Amino acid sequence: MRDRRAHPFPQRMRFHGLSDLPYQTGTSPSEGGFAYKADNEWEYIAAHEFASGVTAVAQGLIATGIVPGNRVVLACGTRYEWALIAFAVWAVRGVLVPVHPACSPARLQFILRDTSPSAVIVETRRHLRAVADIHGDLNTLTRVWRVDGPQPDGSEPTRGSGLRAIVAAGAHMDPSVVLFRRQDTVREDFAAILHPPTTARASHGVVFTHGNLLAAAGGLVDRLYPLLHQAPEAPPATLLHLPLTGLFGQTVLIACLMARVRVGFPTTRSLLLREVSEFRPAFLFTRQRLLDHVYGLERAVEVEKSKNPGWDNLRAFEDAVDHAVEYGRAGRKGLARRVSHAMHEWLYTRIRSRLGGRLRFIVGIEPLPERLTHFYTGAGMPVVHGFGTLETCGPLTLDIGGRNGPESVGLPLPDVQVRPALDGGIEVRGPQVFREYWNAPERTRDAFHDGWLRLDTDGALFLPPSPPEGRGRIR
Repeated sequence: MRDRRAHPFPQRMRFHGLSDLPYQTGTSPSEGGFAYKADNEWEYIAAHEFASGVTAVAQGLIATGIVPGNRVVLACGTRYEWALIAFAVWAVRGVLVPVHPACSPARLQFILRDTSPSAVIVETRRHLRAVADIHGDLNTLTRVWRVDGPQPDGSEPTRGSGLRAIVAAGAHMDPSVVLFRRQDTVREDFAAILHPPTTARASHGVVFTHGNLLAAAGGLVDRLYPLLHQAPEAPPATLLHLPLTGLFGQTVLIACLMARVRVGFPTTRSLLLREVSEFRPAFLFTRQRLLDHVYGLERAVEVEKSKNPGWDNLRAFEDAVDHAVEYGRAGRKGLARRVSHAMHEWLYTRIRSRLGGRLRFIVGIEPLPERLTHFYTGAGMPVVHGFGTLETCGPLTLDIGGRNGPESVGLPLPDVQVRPALDGGIEVRGPQVFREYWNAPERTRDAFHDGWLRLDTDGALFLPPSPPEGRGRIR
């Protein structure tokens, strides 16, 4: 087994901008990169191939007139091409405006008028028509592309074929033009404008800098990277089905590049157990439904066995589950508890095998029942959950394995400070807190008090009095 503890934590590297991430030198050619399902087979893209692709798309953006500060709207779902385009936009010092593929045409048109983009890249015909309907009203819009564009011979579009037009535009350029743009990037540059998913057309976009996104991703890596130390020999990987149009999905993607974790994109937005078993991730972002399904499959096996005379398999299963819950709640304290845990390893090994056999931890992307959290934690796969908002660039706190107590959302991430607000709610500050609301200076001023961002939690969180150095537990 390879000892990953010999490698320094990647987030300690100093990145000037997000575009540095694809070009960092890895410790092994097999680390990092991407994968996606095509024709029922996994296609793998090495980290250096991704970097070359980012450069090619970035050259095309420069050749078509994208200059620093220009907005580029990307209306696309979670897929490899999203990552390729996003990092190319950041490489040329553009500002990414991500839009969910299910966004209504009216909402997309509001975002286009609000941000005045220089280029738009869409995935669906519906969004392509929505852009065409108001193209004449957008003085700054010079280019519109479709991710899966038409073939020159008029045949059906193929995956990512639309990017060829972007790449072809910059094929004559020297890659050094991209390098010069990247070298000029500073952490204070605008990186993204996110509009909250809402039916209210007049909602304001939230502006994030390169430094905001790097700080948020670095906090995740700092808190979760130690859980990968005991990973099997294969380089770490994860399946990502979170919407990349949201801050949490983007932060996770950036954190994976920081930690050189391979990112696989499943075929659907809902994880399939078959794909998880095939891909064998080191950690997983999932909902309760998948965890319940795995538990149900194992219980069904023991129920069937119990129909035969002899050993009470179902009782043994329930005992193993109860012990895992208690073990997850209390930890490894006591020799007797550890010995008993080893006796029930037969079940925990089977649970882990159904999830690929390499899983080190699970991230719940929705509130999970306490018993389910402690069961999977006790079975050797700690469940991680937390709290955050759009303005805090995703997760603000993390709890690992329920160790911070019932209903706790954990401790603040590194460099994040939290304190109770005088009139209720909480106030936070740190390098990942957003820069400003787009075109709304008054709302930006109202959101901050002496440099602290106020969050109205509606009583959902409790902060104990006098937390040490702003790092108190939030419940």
